[in-house]
Amino acid sequence: MSSAPGRYFIWLLLSTTLTLSLRAEEPTPVKQSVPAKANENKGEGRSSRQGGGERASAKPGTMLPADAVIILCDQANETLDLLPKAVILRPEKYQELLDQIDKLKKQIENPKNENAVPPTRCFLRGKVEAGAVRLEAEFSGTAERADTLVSLACSQAGASSAQTDGHMAQIRRSNTGGFLVRLDKAGEYHVKLDLLVPLVGREGSSRGFELTLPRAVITQLELDLPSNCTDVRLGGQLLKDLQLPGLELKNNHLRGSPGLGPVDKLDLSWKEARPSVGEPLRIAEGRIQARLDAVGLTTQADLSLTAEGAPTKVWRLLVPRNAEIKVLASDKEAPIEHRMETDDKKYAFASLRTIYLKEARSDPLHVQVKSPLLPLSPRGSAMPIGPFFVFDAARQTGTVLVRNQVRSLHLDYRGHGDMQLRRLETEESKGDVPATVATLVYSNIPLVEGPTAATGPQSLSWLDLEAVRVPVQMRMRVSHTLTLHKASSKAEESSSLASQRAYWHVTTTIAPATKWADVEPLKIFVPPNWEPADENVLMPPTSPPRWVTVPSALLREAPTQAQRLEGRYKASYKAEEHAVLKLPQPQGTIESCEVKIEAPADVEVVLNNVEQSSLELTRQPRPNEQTWRCRGVLGEELGIDVSWRPYRPELRVTAVVDLTLNGHRGEVRHELRLQLPPTPPSFVTLRVPAILGDTLHIQDEQGQDLRSLRTESLADEQRQLADKADKPADADRLSPGRLRLPVPTKESGKEWRLLLHYTTRLGEKDRTPRKGEPLLVPLVTLEQATTGDFKVRIWSEPGFLPRVASPRWEEQSIEEVKDRALPMLVLRTAKFNTPLRLVLSEQAAGFSALVERALMRVQLEEGGTQRWQASFRLRQITDRHLDLLMPAPVVTLNAQFSFNGHKVIPVVVNDQGENSGGGAIARLHLPPLGDRQQTGNANDNQGPANPSSILEVFFQSPPGRSSGSPLHTTLQPPQILRATGAPICWQVSLPPNRVLLAPESAPGVERIWTRRGWLLLAAELSVPPEWRRDYESAALVCWQAPNVPIVLTHAPQLAWLLVCSLGLSVVGLGLYGGARVHGQEGSRLAAWFWPLLILFTLAIAIAVLFRPTLLFALIYGCEPGAVVLLAVVGVQWLMHQRYRRQIVFLPSFSRGRAGSSLIRKSPSPRPPSGEPSTVDAPPPHVG
Repeated sequence: MSSAPGRYFIWLLLSTTLTLSLRAEEPTPVKQSVPAKANENKGEGRSSRQGGGERASAKPGTMLPADAVIILCDQANETLDLLPKAVILRPEKYQELLDQIDKLKKQIENPKNENAVPPTRCFLRGKVEAGAVRLEAEFSGTAERADTLVSLACSQAGASSAQTDGHMAQIRRSNTGGFLVRLDKAGEYHVKLDLLVPLVGREGSSRGFELTLPRAVITQLELDLPSNCTDVRLGGQLLKDLQLPGLELKNNHLRGSPGLGPVDKLDLSWKEARPSVGEPLRIAEGRIQARLDAVGLTTQADLSLTAEGAPTKVWRLLVPRNAEIKVLASDKEAPIEHRMETDDKKYAFASLRTIYLKEARSDPLHVQVKSPLLPLSPRGSAMPIGPFFVFDAARQTGTVLVRNQVRSLHLDYRGHGDMQLRRLETEESKGDVPATVATLVYSNIPLVEGPTAATGPQSLSWLDLEAVRVPVQMRMRVSHTLTLHKASSKAEESSSLASQRAYWHVTTTIAPATKWADVEPLKIFVPPNWEPADENVLMPPTSPPRWVTVPSALLREAPTQAQRLEGRYKASYKAEEHAVLKLPQPQGTIESCEVKIEAPADVEVVLNNVEQSSLELTRQPRPNEQTWRCRGVLGEELGIDVSWRPYRPELRVTAVVDLTLNGHRGEVRHELRLQLPPTPPSFVTLRVPAILGDTLHIQDEQGQDLRSLRTESLADEQRQLADKADKPADADRLSPGRLRLPVPTKESGKEWRLLLHYTTRLGEKDRTPRKGEPLLVPLVTLEQATTGDFKVRIWSEPGFLPRVASPRWEEQSIEEVKDRALPMLVLRTAKFNTPLRLVLSEQAAGFSALVERALMRVQLEEGGTQRWQASFRLRQITDRHLDLLMPAPVVTLNAQFSFNGHKVIPVVVNDQGENSGGGAIARLHLPPLGDRQQTGNANDNQGPANPSSILEVFFQSPPGRSSGSPLHTTLQPPQILRATGAPICWQVSLPPNRVLLAPESAPGVERIWTRRGWLLLAAELSVPPEWRRDYESAALVCWQAPNVPIVLTHAPQLAWLLVCSLGLSVVGLGLYGGARVHGQEGSRLAAWFWPLLILFTLAIAIAVLFRPTLLFALIYGCEPGAVVLLAVVGVQWLMHQRYRRQIVFLPSFSRGRAGSSLIRKSPSPRPPSGEPSTVDAPPPHVG
């Protein structure tokens, strides 16, 4: 059995036995429940065939609990009768129900999703202070629609201030504690929060903080850590072990991105090598209870004051005037000995209380503050709660409970800082008087400096309660239905308002929140142009305000039924118009308001004052039906500004207008790009102002002229225009004609491009517009355009600056236009029917010209005189004159000025613009715009579409004005005042007896080698290329920021040659002599010579990259020394060769036939005197 087959048989037998034993222990599964008897019979038969042990293991009773009761029945129906309320389910159905229950439990446990979007960028900047981290958080992004809710997270922090685009932001906390901000309009936004995050102790001596982040796309952090911190960890890992290339810690300043991609949490900790001992960290937790009853408002604040880090004896509190403060001890300690000082003069509307404890303590200190009773005004007014400031507190949080027991008083809660309303509920079962309880939470409310009132934004109040007295049960829900009806009767169509065939009908439904009042009737205020649809509705014949009264008897008959009021507006309107419809307002508290707008199927409606009315679109099944929900209550002075027009499909158009103002005319290049809808229209209509006349030219994408497609109606209007010569200009301008252009393609989504050229008239005929006079610029518009972008770029004559006078046009940044100068003004609007109004103002002293390029040629002469030639390439000249600030008084420079090749006589003025003979400002009066373009630069090949001018200044600076020392010369360039300039190209030439050492030339400057005497000198070619003269060279060519002087460092040529050459000779001869080592095998180079040679080569390479000017100056200075050094080295080499030759060919030696002894590999000992040399000895005899 010890063989391989035997061992295999034993393993097989053991495996089979183990498998059978495990199978016998498994319970027998029940496949079917019926028929029971058949299964029992089969089981009995099987048991009778098996052994007794197996029968005991197969008993089903072993699977039942100990207290189970077994009931045996003949039929399954008998079992169901025993449990009449039992429900029988299949296992899979029962498991499905269990899964649904788990899902519902998770939904209850998880907070409500508020559909908040994260910002795009999050930037945190701050520093770690004693016990807390002060952060300035900036969040930015783009809101796709108005009323967007943005999640800012930061649940662990308290906010002291919040701003949105420079204005105070109304933030609140979400269900999870994070900050939320609601944006009123779409577009880019910037939210700024001042946060305070407390530090917490970690394991060991570590400290840190944790802050949730909103998972922005870009997250940046700049944090100043304590100076004694070590082992900085991010997310529990050492910062140096993390693979975060964008995050670095340098000098305890942490900067960069704390993660790759969106970051949801910032967990930072560190160890302090020397625990800082300083001021204690003060923390205040508060519970404020305010009760409002028929007498007035009483407030009590329970503050828990804790000092961490170090105990303290002093607590300073800012509380309401005449407040009562008590320091309470706990049940287990004795009364706390203290004294208190009161200062009512330092702060207005508040009192400063300072508590001095006899012994310093870090345990919580319980302070109770009771404010005096604030009487309730009969008419209702704002009442303050607070302040309860704890000075020097790193964190001050808590809750505020406001209990309103006056049922006829409605409260609006106006919190300051991070004060958020969490819950508002009604306690009907507590006490005899029902109350409305509001729960608010606060965190680090900012202290207002210099308060001016007891309530409001500029006050010390924490919470303002604005009380408004209303009828007890006048709480209601209002809905308005505005319906546009067309005139259907012949009497209406034949009236004097036959062209005004539409009117608005309004139905106001008022539903009670609980029940109608039992005493007072319901009063509904109606607008002046409203009239009831039911003749039975009566209104008092008094003067406004007008109202309709619902009797109280009618309300008592149906206390829960909604009341309905129907009416119409007296005015009638055209088929395409807009109107401001003021709605009926019931007297009382409106909990919710809904406005529904309906129109015929062939009409679409647009609401224009959505933001002003605080409306939110909730449903729009069709273009002619809209349902809006009001977030607040519509003011009495506000109405629904609605526009309606015949329905047309959406057509997106992008228009770009290039307008050039020239006197009383405007040259227009108008480009239209139409994005055709899924069902393209058969034609489009252009609305053409009649004042354009025959100047309109239209081209399509292929350049085909579409001018011949003008309709007859427009031609008739223009023929009638000649008969209306007596009419004012504005009458013609407001009577546009129409051009109907057929759409060449029916493919949806394809772009159709039209190019229009026309000349429009500005102001009165043949008269240049005056400064400050508003101008209406007539432009061609597309009637079918629904959405898109309309951009206007404006050019004007110098001296005039156009400004927009239309509120719906937004001014954009100046942009570059191909083959044209920069525009003076860029405007944009989203509505194509918005008129363009401009105002021409005189050019302010802010921008006079655009310096495209500037070149300064300076020639320094031996006596110190400087000859200057300054050249400026100018574009976009907006002034009729240019002011040049010269480096010295103009009369001392012998200056000459040339503009486009024509000599200009300057007027010398001082800094105040007054004529002065000793001034340093030269005022150049320029020719008119037309002459300026005709006398442009001959080298400018850009054409009239891109005009540029060349201004040249020649002057000579006398010696002694710019030299700071014999080795330095400062060059101050002439400056064009109020000009936007480009970097200046400098070309400086030195006299032959000077060598330039600094500054360095511009990168990429071309250098050539020239001869100065018998030496080679590196010179530089001038740039830019269009101003380069053939083979023109200079000592320095560099670029410098505009209006910034450069300082030249130069040395005398003879002294420079002597110092450099002498130094090279000394160093070279020293290396030549010291680098050679003489030994038994001859002379060789020293071991340190090659590393020194490598370092010298690297130094030359670095100088070529960073200091080429100094390098070439050194090369020039070392040229004489290099010649001398080469001559000395050459003479030494010749003498050495001659010496070697003398040794080889001494007279006492004779040359051997086979070779010389000099080529032996190893020297042989010299034979003794008298014996023959081994060279001359005969060969030995062998044998």
